[in-house]
Amino acid sequence: MEFQIKKKKGLYYGTFPAFTRYGVSAAISFRKGGKSSGPYTSLNLGLHTEDNKKNVLKNRQMFFRLLDIAPRHVITLKQVHSNKVVTVRLKDRGKGAVAY
Repeated sequence: MEFQIKKKKGLYYGTFPAFTRYGVSAAISFRKGGKSSGPYTSLNLGLHTEDNKKNVLKNRQMFFRLLDIAPRHVITLKQVHSNKVVTVRLKDRGKGAVAY
């Protein structure tokens, strides 16, 4: 699958153009940039960490604006390396975007 690395407004991110033909925006963030400091110096998007929640929410806001999407349309999950698959539906929009 094609993967593109992009840089915009000082933030690096990756996209999967193949999904757009299905009306899906898929992107991943890279850690460079962001408002977090100390051990979380980066574009930390994890609300499950001990990072300052205000910084994480600012980082998320920056990332969502970069992609031109509203948090109410975003679904976020805690990444776990396993074989578990989660199915999300339209009713799940907004879950995890601004709260953990």
